[in-house]
Amino acid sequence: MKPFNTQSQNYEIDLGTQTPSPIIKTSEMITAIKELQFSSTAIDTYLTCGLKFYYRYVLRMMEKNEISGDVEQTDVGKIIHSILFEYFAPTKDRKLELADLI
Repeated sequence: MKPFNTQSQNYEIDLGTQTPSPIIKTSEMITAIKELQFSSTAIDTYLTCGLKFYYRYVLRMMEKNEISGDVEQTDVGKIIHSILFEYFAPTKDRKLELADLI
């Protein structure tokens, strides 16, 4: 059997966070900010992360909803509730009989 030819590889990865560059406020942005109706959530967002506030409230960008392959427990509950509701709908407002379950 022939021996494998191996070579070592080294990579440098910088996992540090960088402070984002300041965003220069244009007159349009200032006008948009002045027209905002500040909710407690908006103020909290600003205090937590000014950049997130900028994207969400000034640019009106929404976070992308992640789609996972896993079904959430609340979704399972909603599906089961919907199925049971349809199944038992004909028996509404009357006593449930054994024949209804067959």
